[in-house]
Amino acid sequence: MTKTVFIDCGAHTGESIPVVKKKYGEDTTIWCFEPVPCLANHIYDNWKDDPKVAVYCVAAYASGDFAVLRQNDNSCSATIHPKKRMPGVSKPCRTVPCIDLPRFVAQLAAGPSPWRQHDQVILKLDVEGAEYEILECTNPEHLTDLYVEWHSERIDDDTLPRREAMLMEDFKDVYRGDWVVKSKHIPMDYDAVPYPEIMP
Repeated sequence: MTKTVFIDCGAHTGESIPVVKKKYGEDTTIWCFEPVPCLANHIYDNWKDDPKVAVYCVAAYASGDFAVLRQNDNSCSATIHPKKRMPGVSKPCRTVPCIDLPRFVAQLAAGPSPWRQHDQVILKLDVEGAEYEILECTNPEHLTDLYVEWHSERIDDDTLPRREAMLMEDFKDVYRGDWVVKSKHIPMDYDAVPYPEIMP
């Protein structure tokens, strides 16, 4: 039987989980990475009894370090990219833990047992500008499908269109476009839970 893992970066409220299960099968393992605590906890509360869903309150990035998270007051948008335009940011910035996503993907796709146990590794990136650094450090051969929301038009960096074109070429065999799922708005309260919280 085919073993599939779906890596949901920028998991938001977990709205992708039912879609993933329908598209790729109920046995798909789903890793959710969401740096905003109340959103990560929302996913955890709804899916904590499903052994196939794991939720971590971390930001996906190209290194396993810490980053400054900024949140837009008027939407469910948050970013660790320092140059992404975020009008209406008044809430305090937070330092958040990051997962080294290229390394994580490599472990799932080609790492030692028990990591290497999946035939399909599917990556969805909606990480508000961090997609460029992540993909530039990721081996396309480690992925079966790639879904990306690009944010070059909202970032003050003239190099991004060229970098995006190069990445589209590098990942052309696995790139499937943007992952479009109707999202649910919930109030983003930084103080809803202790921060940071890494959930098992």
